[in-house]
Amino acid sequence: ATYNASTSAWVPAPNTNTAIPTGNIANIGQGFFVRALSAPSDTSLSFTNDMRKATSGAFFNKNNSTTEGKFWLKLNSSYNTNNTIAVAYLNSASDAFDQYDSKAIGMGSDAFYTMADAQKLVIQGKAGFDITDIVPVGTKHFQNANFTISLVQKEGIFNNGQAIYLHDKDSGTYTNLQNAEYSFTNNSGEFANRFEIVYKLDVLATAETTRNSFEVYREGDDFFVRNDKNIETVEVFDAAGRRVLKLNSSAKLVRIKIDAKGVYFLKAVSAGKEYSKKIIK
Repeated sequence: ATYNASTSAWVPAPNTNTAIPTGNIANIGQGFFVRALSAPSDTSLSFTNDMRKATSGAFFNKNNSTTEGKFWLKLNSSYNTNNTIAVAYLNSASDAFDQYDSKAIGMGSDAFYTMADAQKLVIQGKAGFDITDIVPVGTKHFQNANFTISLVQKEGIFNNGQAIYLHDKDSGTYTNLQNAEYSFTNNSGEFANRFEIVYKLDVLATAETTRNSFEVYREGDDFFVRNDKNIETVEVFDAAGRRVLKLNSSAKLVRIKIDAKGVYFLKAVSAGKEYSKKIIK
């Protein structure tokens, strides 16, 4: 678990839901790490009785500021892992990497993070809220699977209805996490450029305010194309642009079999709309 003293924001340890730090050390013998932004000349830590508290102090920012607020996002996998990140907008913070930011103590086989000055963060403190701000979001996955990103807690301006759009740049969709979670499929590996958080939709994106139901996922050696409307055609092209498969269908779920390993591009037509997706066998 990570706690940032400057933002008073926290994230639980990966793959847990209950180990939430409060800024207080409650148990005798509890171990912890302290990470400073720069190494001081004296690296010792001093504790006094004046630091004791009879009860846990409230640390959430619950004021009605129009420029301050925090939210927490969780990434869950179908193989039962989860990771949480926090983004905190504070008038005293900056968008640069500083004491308001906390890097992940360790990047395991799965990870979920935002970025500031090329640093991967589990807690990101940012300057006062600006509706035009963009927060890059990265993920790392141990294996090919289904994943879900959801909003798990919010404070300040985000408690007052400010939209939090997750932009999936692969599918071109925008999902307001205030209203719905976002599910997707992905291969194993690290993906630093697929997602970003935005707070205002451009004119060209107004038709994409919620995620459409079109989905491509893999089960075993086969791929499945699914939509809430009938899928008329599905075409698969190899990396050289050659069409290797075409299916004419009138179903909401289509099964695709690809024999050779490689990178492919899938194109489907449903209800007069064309969808495209990169898949890897």
